Amino acid sequence: REATEGLYSGVEHWVDRDHSAAETVNVITRKASDRICRFAFELARRERRPHVTGVHKANIMKTTGALFQSAFREMAAKYPDLRADERLIDNMCMQLVKKPSEYDVIVTTNLMGDILSDLCAGLAGGLGIAPGALYGDQLAVFEPVHGSAPKYAGQDRADPVAEILCLELLLRHLGETTAADRVFRAVWETIAEKKVVTYDLALPGYTDRPVPASPCSAVAREIARKVPLVDLSKPLPRPTAASGVGSDAALET
Repeated sequence: REATEGLYSGVEHWVDRDHSAAETVNVITRKASDRICRFAFELARRERRPHVTGVHKANIMKTTGALFQSAFREMAAKYPDLRADERLIDNMCMQLVKKPSEYDVIVTTNLMGDILSDLCAGLAGGLGIAPGALYGDQLAVFEPVHGSAPKYAGQDRADPVAEILCLELLLRHLGETTAADRVFRAVWETIAEKKVVTYDLALPGYTDRPVPASPCSAVAREIARKVPLVDLSKPLPRPTAASGVGSDAALET
């Protein structure tokens, strides 16, 4: 997701004195489009994900959408070892719900990426398990994609997984691959066991048996306990879950 421009650029204003109509400017530049598309293809190559999908609405937004589309196509030509295709944003939403496993890396503009990231988080279990990262040319910031959820303050109820997986992304970014693998494995095994999980992962649809919800602090301690104990040589255990995805996020904006 390009995160510096698009419809989130903040260029908007009222067009009349009565405040009955307003305009927002969709700022798309070739420089930023090239940068995010290059990042997407480099990420796919580094993570050994052979498929990159560019998402836009160039059939309607014939200038800004076409500019991003052009940047994606020209960048794709520089990575012949990777498979590149395109989807319109509305179709992409449907395809992710129907067959998410067919997609590896998706690259798009700011607003569309905001929508798709929450959709993908919902497919995986909610915003409570979705880490996030902002990558610049020199610096990177790692934070969950969810909000602060003030309604849960003091209840020890929020899911800590998204925050912990941000640490995994940070370690990976720093080249600490083994440490990152241990954190990820500890999170995975904790969720797969279905013994110590927060309420969002204990709801119907995640498991074929009733699971009592654990507090945030208990889940965090269990994950921390597992980090030095995991066996990275073994395949990841598969969760035993009922069909369907779970609820909304453990944390909300």
